[in-house]
Amino acid sequence: MFDILSARDFYSMLVDDFDDFAVEPHSARRAMHCAITAYHLHEWVWGDWLSKDKLRAMLWA
Repeated sequence: MFDILSARDFYSMLVDDFDDFAVEPHSARRAMHCAITAYHLHEWVWGDWLSKDKLRAMLWA
């Protein structure tokens, strides 16, 4: 459905969001989207890391 499937994809979206915000620094919408995306990046990194480590995934379940 979407092309955001990994932490790397999500980070790429963050870079695009930041670039958009840099062009329009007065836009609250662009600022909020960039901030929210940056905040959630750790979840994607954690998900990618945990999904590859089945033993730790079982311990966290």
